[in-house]
Formats: sequence, C-alpha cells, structure tokens
Amino acid sequence: KYLLDLRDFFENKKHILDEVDLARLETNPLRLLDSKNPEVHGLLEHAPKMESYLKGESKEFYAKVKMYLDILGVPYVEDHTLVRGLDYYSHTVWEWVDGSGRTQDAFGGGGRYDGLSKSLGHKTAVPAVGFGMGCERLIEAIMDRGVKLRNKDRTHLYIIQLGEDATKLALPLNIAAQEA
Repeated sequence: KYLLDLRDFFENKKHILDEVDLARLETNPLRLLDSKNPEVHGLLEHAPKMESYLKGESKEFYAKVKMYLDILGVPYVEDHTLVRGLDYYSHTVWEWVDGSGRTQDAFGGGGRYDGLSKSLGHKTAVPAVGFGMGCERLIEAIMDRGVKLRNKDRTHLYIIQLGEDATKLALPLNIAAQEA
C-alpha cells in the first residue's frame, strides 16, 4: 500500500524528476527517498511517511527499537527518507553517523533482510540482520577526538537477560558497568 501511495504521490510530479528518478518511479518508488535531486527532497516533506503504514507486529517492533534506544540513552533521529542502497532490505534500516558535518558522515549502516536467502536460491526466507562499516572513517573520528581505548585486560562482565522486562533492566546495567 505504501509503495502504491508513494507512486501516486509522484505521478503528477514527473516533470520534476530526472531520468534516474523517472526509472525509479517505475521500478522501485522507494528509491525516490534516496534521490540526489534537491527538488525531490523538497517534495518528500509532503510525501506519505512509511511509519504511518506500520501495523501489528511491525508497529510494535518499531516502538520497541525506539524504547530500547531511549533506555540506553542512545540519541537518534528518525529519518523518513532513509533507505539502504540494496533492495533486499525488508524491515528496519539504520545508519550510524558522525554528526560532525563532514560530507561523508556515515560510519556504517545496516538492517533487516529476511528475503536475501531466497534471492540467493534458498527455498525459504531466513530471518537475518547485518551491517557494514567504514573502518577508515571510524578510526579517523577516534583519532580526531583523542579517544583513549580501554585496557583489554580488564575484568569481563556478562549480563544475560531473558524476556523483555529483564532486557529493560539489563540494558542500563550494561551501560553502568561499562562506565565503571
């Protein structure tokens, strides 16, 4: 439904789209969210938002992801135009960005891609998640900030939780232990 509504939204705005975006409109309108055309970026503010199409388990899962980020104190920005460059992503996607204002500010990104196994020839979809990271960017940022790395010989602590209530308690404990 979302893809149909997104396609409908852009249908009477084709005169703004360049060749690449016109092809995306026909083959995969989701890729318009990643357009390099500044005029398309302006239109996206008024385009349908995927979040409003979430239902059931997907809506619940999205709320839990944000809840866990809040519990951990991880700052995040919801970007309704974020898409990963590969079409096999099937659920939540994310990017980890520097925020320093550099033009190449993404350290890495990833997401859920249950259908990848089928596209590689497996008979069924297999729940999967993965990510990629730019090690050079990360090392450069660590050096720029003068981050001191911890001694690897310190005591190891493992916190294992079972169930959602335990996870809510364990996440802050994990952070407190890391800071100790």
